[in-house]
Amino acid sequence: MPGLMEELLALASQAGFDAAGVCRATPFPEMKHLSEWCAAGMHAEMGYMPRRAAERTDPSRLVPRARSILMLALSYWSETSATQQTEVARFARGDDYHVTMRSRLDRVASFLADRGHSARAFVDTSPVMEKVLAAQAGLGWRGWNTLLITPTHGSWVVLGGVATDADLEESPPLPGGPDCSACRRCIDACPTHALSPPGFLDARRCIAYWTIEARNDPPPDVKAHIKPGAYGCDICQLVCPANHEQSNESWIAQRQALVSRW
Repeated sequence: MPGLMEELLALASQAGFDAAGVCRATPFPEMKHLSEWCAAGMHAEMGYMPRRAAERTDPSRLVPRARSILMLALSYWSETSATQQTEVARFARGDDYHVTMRSRLDRVASFLADRGHSARAFVDTSPVMEKVLAAQAGLGWRGWNTLLITPTHGSWVVLGGVATDADLEESPPLPGGPDCSACRRCIDACPTHALSPPGFLDARRCIAYWTIEARNDPPPDVKAHIKPGAYGCDICQLVCPANHEQSNESWIAQRQALVSRW
């Protein structure tokens, strides 16, 4: 008879998720960057970021006596979205992933609840540092553009998860990964210089922030780079070698070696 972890992974696959892994419901050192980011003002007008920093940096607060976080990734890349000539970011060209992904996550949470465990699904809107947790759960690596890079779908994924008091087997972080230290493509390609220093996104200069999140007008030097009808921005993903395997043979080999884990 399969164990709880095996059943969860099978359910995640049936629900259509492209990657799954587990990390502990505990603070991780990488989460300390949040306080640095906010202290530097890089959160722009997103006041909820510093207000809920304590929750964001402690996943154990998601559910009472939380022990494990099941992180899940869903690819939004399609040939159709790749060929559309539009200023709308690819993640927003189809159905709202907050709705479609949440329904799948709720299936996983309900499965755990039916077995007597506390469980809470989350996707983007909860105070959670999804990319840090996803990397800890072995779904991929953090790139200099701050995005999670997966071995099977690059950075073209959205993330969600389920926090639970169930004691699930941890998935070790993936070894290796793309060598961002030898590449500045995303940093140099950003027209508003939002990726500075490397690994930090300055929302005050980010086109995606100003076209999705912000309620006020962007500063003139940023506005000059925003095209009519823009919603989000994919530039730092489009130039990333991890999203163009033909340009990086070593990355292809590494991806092929890791695909079996998914």
